[in-house]
Amino acid sequence: MALFGDDDDGIGEALRDQGISDHVDNKFMELSTFQGVRGVIILNSSGDPVKWYFEENYQHAAFKFISISVQLMSHIRTSLRKLDKLEPDSWGDAGGEQDLRFLRVRSKKNEIIIAPSVDYTLVVVQDLNAMDMVD
Repeated sequence: MALFGDDDDGIGEALRDQGISDHVDNKFMELSTFQGVRGVIILNSSGDPVKWYFEENYQHAAFKFISISVQLMSHIRTSLRKLDKLEPDSWGDAGGEQDLRFLRVRSKKNEIIIAPSVDYTLVVVQDLNAMDMVD
């Protein structure tokens, strides 16, 4: 049994109310079925989870992964702003502040992939042991 969550009891309806389309909802469900994926989270621009999925044995850690992801993004964005102030010309012709585009962090057991955008952030938690079995 898996934990599917959302900020309201009407999963699809609540997400559409927040601007998440059926296409995104379908991709979310597809991601949750991939080999090795233990959790998928969609965060809004404030860092609050609007939809999430975690396998049964990862449910106890669901909100820890959400919290860690938000903290990682905050620290990295702060570091990027500091780098911009040190050497603004070193970024080429980007013309402004740099921002986090993609983050991949591996531990001995898990891999966390964070893909932020303006309105939402996608977080995927993978079990490295399950991924090794696929290779």
